[in-house]
Amino acid sequence: MNRRIWWIGAVAACLSTSVVFARQGVIKTRDGKTLEGDIEEKPDQIIINLHGIRTAINRDNIDGDVQYFDNIQARYDAKRAQLPKKPTASDHLSLARWCYDAKAYDLALKEIDEAKQLDPNSAEAATLEQTVISQRRLEKSRPGAGDTGTGQHAPDTGRTTPAAADTGAPGKAHYLTAADINTIRQFEWREKDTTVPRAVVPADVRKRFVDLKALDPGRFAALSMPQQAYYILTDPDAPAEMKKEIKITTDPQSMATYRRVVQPLILNNCAVAGCHGSKHAGPFVLFTNNVDKEEVAYTNFYILESYKQTFGDTEYWMLDRTYPERSILAQFALSPDASELKHPPIKGQAYKPIAVNKSAPGYQTVIGWMKQLQAGEPKYGIKYTPPGDAHKKAPAPSDKGDQSAPDPTNPATRTRPGAVQPK
Repeated sequence: MNRRIWWIGAVAACLSTSVVFARQGVIKTRDGKTLEGDIEEKPDQIIINLHGIRTAINRDNIDGDVQYFDNIQARYDAKRAQLPKKPTASDHLSLARWCYDAKAYDLALKEIDEAKQLDPNSAEAATLEQTVISQRRLEKSRPGAGDTGTGQHAPDTGRTTPAAADTGAPGKAHYLTAADINTIRQFEWREKDTTVPRAVVPADVRKRFVDLKALDPGRFAALSMPQQAYYILTDPDAPAEMKKEIKITTDPQSMATYRRVVQPLILNNCAVAGCHGSKHAGPFVLFTNNVDKEEVAYTNFYILESYKQTFGDTEYWMLDRTYPERSILAQFALSPDASELKHPPIKGQAYKPIAVNKSAPGYQTVIGWMKQLQAGEPKYGIKYTPPGDAHKKAPAPSDKGDQSAPDPTNPATRTRPGAVQPK
């Protein structure tokens, strides 16, 4: 069973500490949904970890009690028995995704293999397989990892010691704040997203906005909370301070994809020991400990979003929303033979690309994700100094096109050729 120990803070005047164990289980909501994941019970709500995203559900919205299952193998066997007599590739992939979420990586790969036998050309199976392998390797590389491949893990206290605050990142680990994360969620939320994040709009903000726009209070109140939030966030007349008071409590679609699929691919291939996850990584360093926590995941995203580098006389960005194919991330995802930008040599080891060519699932996943990001340049206004030397002024590239000459960046003021500015 995968247990995570969460230390609850001081309680009233006695300042006592409680310990809550997250346990694999299933809950049913009153609107008919069945949700499975790591569950923590609190007096007034249930916290469930879905695909690495912690979601709070009020107990009033839950139908019945939480059903726990401590044996992942037994739960898997039960789900396996419920498959149709002639399961399709999609059936096996659905079960594989459940195994992945339960951290039963060997079982997930078993189901993916069966899906590939039924559909050898399945891009979905290939992408999921690479994601599972990447995440399994990443977790096994962490200190104290005890993955058996069937979802049984050594306990994770949810805390880090000073010596292991972050793998390789030089100095004390420093992450984005909750306000920074909220800013990114607000910006990356697109109107056409099929996954709508949860939002909290304070009553005072709703009243002030209705008064500002001379709206019908009843009609505005009839909108759902996310609709109200998006209405205000996209209104050019709404003051910035008013928008800051709106809290986006779950990930918008692009960030959910990043945390579940893209970040594991990047960390497993680019942040391994001796590369961008170590103290010797130079100008570009990613955090590799506790990456399921939102402050770590969003900090890594911000580092990716902020980084640029000069190749020859042309400047490239790690993420390019307008031309994803020309981004450093997309180019370095390819093998050197297929890439236009050549990754600098790695001392003592061979370069390990995410994809062998542009048709490979890993490359298509990276490109597809960048297209999910909000169009236009992100004007987060976040003040953050990344680890490593990315914040230092780099030497000018040589006439031969120095491929290892990074340049600092300010995402709040940068522009890129051809970029579409947000309305």
